[in-house]
Amino acid sequence: MKTKTFLRRTIFFVLIFLCIHCNNKDSAPTEGASSGQDTLTLPDSIEAASDSTAATSSGKDTINLNKPDSSKVITKKDSVAAKPVFQTKEIKANTLIYAPKDMSKDNSYNVLAMVNMNDIEKSIASMQKEATESNNKKIKSSDIKVSKNVTVTNKIKVTMKYDKDIFDVLNSDDDEIKILDKNQKEIVWKWLLKPKKYSSNTHLTFVFQSMDNNEILFEEEKFVNVNISVTNTFWGYLEYLAENPKYTIPSIILPLITFFAGRFLRKKKESQDKE
Repeated sequence: MKTKTFLRRTIFFVLIFLCIHCNNKDSAPTEGASSGQDTLTLPDSIEAASDSTAATSSGKDTINLNKPDSSKVITKKDSVAAKPVFQTKEIKANTLIYAPKDMSKDNSYNVLAMVNMNDIEKSIASMQKEATESNNKKIKSSDIKVSKNVTVTNKIKVTMKYDKDIFDVLNSDDDEIKILDKNQKEIVWKWLLKPKKYSSNTHLTFVFQSMDNNEILFEEEKFVNVNISVTNTFWGYLEYLAENPKYTIPSIILPLITFFAGRFLRKKKESQDKE
């Protein structure tokens, strides 16, 4: 009886041991899941897509175009077509002006301004040629005002200041921005002037402005004193006196008084001598 009871208890404990062992085996973690996270095997195509996504999220702004004819990777910088911009440069050049110092009323004259990158002799010769051709008159180099090796940019405009009561401007390049570069080493501005009044003390001022967009980087002024004289005719002289009454008394009245007074005194002396 005791033997049977012992065998039953032994079989019972063995069965309990086997059950516990089987349960522990079923609950053991598989390889790759030791971190407690679920794993998932992805197809190759999905893995490739995830690699592309990872590249995108790495901080580079890229757009991958998957069209057959658009395989180029375009950055955000390249995605907007840049407009061509003319780069402003600082350069050395000669600035020159020509305007006649003596003018006559109602005659027309071409005055010029120039910026030239050539040496000073070539610059003066070029301005001399331009002024001669424009005015149909031989212009001397001494009639040209020049500044050597002035700092300018390659975008320049010239403005001419003048007395509007004395001059009419018939044609003008005023304020026109022109480009100076290795292919265009000389740029010229022209004005066609017509004096409409006499003056012995007026001037023309030329303002050279080197530009960067709408900003003025460098500025230079040159001026020419101009004398507008009477036309060399009798009627021109009378017209001059009529327009300038302050000169009428010293120019006409006083000489007439002197002439008639002298004549009167001579006749008086002659009559006294006869007596």
